[in-house]
Amino acid sequence: LTACGGGSRTSGTPIAATAPPGQAQALPSTPPPASPLPVPAPGGAVARTGSGDQNYAFAPATYSPGEACAQVAVETAAASAAACKAEWTTLAPSTVPGADLMNLMAMPHSVSAGQGVSQDEAVAAATAFYRFQAFYTWAARNNMISALQELDPADHPDALVTLLSTTPGARVTDVPACNLPVQLRVVHLDPIATEYIRTQGWNTLTTKVTAVLATYPQCSGITVTLPGGQTSVVNATSAVTAINPGAVAKLAPFGDLWDIQGEAACGAADQLGAVCDGGT
Repeated sequence: LTACGGGSRTSGTPIAATAPPGQAQALPSTPPPASPLPVPAPGGAVARTGSGDQNYAFAPATYSPGEACAQVAVETAAASAAACKAEWTTLAPSTVPGADLMNLMAMPHSVSAGQGVSQDEAVAAATAFYRFQAFYTWAARNNMISALQELDPADHPDALVTLLSTTPGARVTDVPACNLPVQLRVVHLDPIATEYIRTQGWNTLTTKVTAVLATYPQCSGITVTLPGGQTSVVNATSAVTAINPGAVAKLAPFGDLWDIQGEAACGAADQLGAVCDGGT
């Protein structure tokens, strides 16, 4: 699991999420008119949506169905969150996120599905990806280092987690809305793109790989105030689409998250051209 900075609006007003949590409704195959994306910085590129994509609106649930914490409506002091206090014991948070967390994040409740990707697969992947982003943002804004460490992969450490873990007294003082993705597309990667990502050191990829393409706008990054008053900025991004192959996996106490098993970005290599140009 990992995080990527970014966030703005790529499709005007997000489509209303009228379906019940965990369900989706089909939308017309033609997406709504899009607002222009910020101009990518050198090395960044934004993926195109496939002309044959199906688009779905959904209401992503903060907690997976059946999770004890789903009974906690709003962010609550950990000592008072009797319904799921035990779930969070090992992380010792001061508060527990409420079931409304996803609705407090500036992320559109919609996803486009590429060729061969079913509605259920697209919604499950998008929900898991958004859920990770929501918990990561909540933990960063609340300086919950234990939660950030739990979300951080040991083999690909996140810059923010590394800084907070190695600098006593460092505190996050700003997590801008642009740190969140603005558009998701779920695809089955073609063999060429899969092989390219495998060459980057992710040798666990299988022959059939599902990936979440997460588009972020240009973002200044997360501000951390260091002891003595100096500041450091991490996870700044250009406008870019990150390619995140992986699968849904459960991580207590967060529930089903998108377990990233590789990473690349549009504009990084010709081998990614098909998926970034709306193919697959």
